[in-house]
Amino acid sequence: MHARRRFSYANVMSTIAVFLALGGGAAFAASTLAKNSVGAKQIKKGAVTPKKLSKSTKRYIARTGKGKAGVQGVQGIQGVAGKDGATGSALLTGHATTVPSAGPGSSLFRRATPSGLSAVNASSTPVASLSPNRALEIRDVAVRIPADLPDTSRVDWELFVGQNTSETAPLIACSINGTAGTADTSCTAPGPVTLPPASLMWVRIVTVGGSGTANPGEVDWGMSLQPVS
Repeated sequence: MHARRRFSYANVMSTIAVFLALGGGAAFAASTLAKNSVGAKQIKKGAVTPKKLSKSTKRYIARTGKGKAGVQGVQGIQGVAGKDGATGSALLTGHATTVPSAGPGSSLFRRATPSGLSAVNASSTPVASLSPNRALEIRDVAVRIPADLPDTSRVDWELFVGQNTSETAPLIACSINGTAGTADTSCTAPGPVTLPPASLMWVRIVTVGGSGTANPGEVDWGMSLQPVS
């Protein structure tokens, strides 16, 4: 004979307590939360994911850009250095006046500054100029006189450089040679030659008489300068 099971008040209350502890209480509490009672402290970290955002919230973030900034990316590898730009060049021009004439079979020389206007001089000291403190290349020398030279006459244009004004051999030179039946008024020297840094430089003009008197009167010249490549 089985004894009849009876439920006492204590049994009932303990059963309800277990139910509430296992989840019923949480459900009950969730269903009775007051309005605006859940704040940032009550939301578990990472609980709000992109899937849980409303469409209007996503549109707002896309429109205003007020979403949380992402982690800064790793700095990229430095690019290859670009090539050097084109090398520039400068123009050096000069004009010598009062160049004396030389009769048949005679010759004489005078000096002038390598740039600008100058009257020729027998001494190199007053007309020498200092080159820049950088090695330069001289190219494309052109020399011209205003009048044709007599046959076998000549005008030599010579550029000298050095640490003093003593002359050994010109750095670059060209000669205008008088030839019968032709107009001889110019010469060229393509180069290149290297102009040493911080050097004295000057021009020497030599007039040589041939079958007649060579009387150039004036001499013009020009050349290009550029850094040594």
